[in-house]
Amino acid sequence: MYYTGEQCFSCGNTFTDDDDVVVCPDCGTPYHRQCYKSAGECLNHQLHESGEGWKRSSEMNNAVGDDDTAGASSFCTKCLRIYDDPEKEKCDNCGTPLVQVKKIRTDRRSDAQEGGFAKGFEEIDLTKEYMGFNPDEDFGGATLSEVSNFVGTNTFYYIPLFKRMKDLGSKISFNMICLFFPYFYFANRKMWLWALITAFASLILNIPSMLYLIGEELSGMPYKFMQEIASFISEYDDLILSLNEICGFADFALRFCMCIFANWLYMKFILSKIRKMKRNSDMPLTPQRLRAKGGVQPLNILIIVLIILALSSGGYFAVTFLLTFLQSSGVI
Repeated sequence: MYYTGEQCFSCGNTFTDDDDVVVCPDCGTPYHRQCYKSAGECLNHQLHESGEGWKRSSEMNNAVGDDDTAGASSFCTKCLRIYDDPEKEKCDNCGTPLVQVKKIRTDRRSDAQEGGFAKGFEEIDLTKEYMGFNPDEDFGGATLSEVSNFVGTNTFYYIPLFKRMKDLGSKISFNMICLFFPYFYFANRKMWLWALITAFASLILNIPSMLYLIGEELSGMPYKFMQEIASFISEYDDLILSLNEICGFADFALRFCMCIFANWLYMKFILSKIRKMKRNSDMPLTPQRLRAKGGVQPLNILIIVLIILALSSGGYFAVTFLLTFLQSSGVI
């Protein structure tokens, strides 16, 4: 069997002659049939983004040298043949356009030169399992392999990042999506507590702008009491605008904090979940269980959108009702 001895990209287990193996039709990454069915898609996003193809571990080791400037070998994504000529365009066997396979490594510089990168963080090799790191390294109640299986997707980004944080004790990195939509990121990564906290905080900080909007809408209504509410709000325009500026700055500060701390919060979330799984169950902590508990859930983004819309609408009508009640009671 061609894939015997290789590893399933989903569960990490080594293929045997008896395994039912399927491959991604685009990049050639092999999976157990059930693993691919459970994932619903190819998880090797790095190859899809780069346009490269999967290679056997032995072929990758032979095809790429240790010198960063050694260039890249040509590789056929369909029949998996390797060519030494990086300028070759098509496979002699099947005519498929060839891609290049490059070995990715970081500069070997000291902590001071890197401005704080972990000492000994010499090489990241995407052709190796766990990018060449020790899978049994303890991250605080969870091994690197357990963390990797829990992350599920984008491990090539998160594992080196988490290792730097662990080695340096650092909490700061940059997660640009959290600068704009932190609740989407947290919901997608199943971090519901932080998704709800950031969503609620964002809504509260938008109350001044909501008041201004209510005043604008009620001023055009034909009902006298609504116009009186709008007139009452307009009396405090300067205060509302000032509060809106302050809340806008606070909202940006919140998003910036999430931008630089979200990855650290995600790492803490992962470690907490894995430790809890170990405490609460005597069952083996298999890669499948970790992936089911972790990974991403895009449907959660839709759920948090609906929650935000419901809270926004509820808040709008609640504030309008309160103002109407106060006006009818003669308070305003």
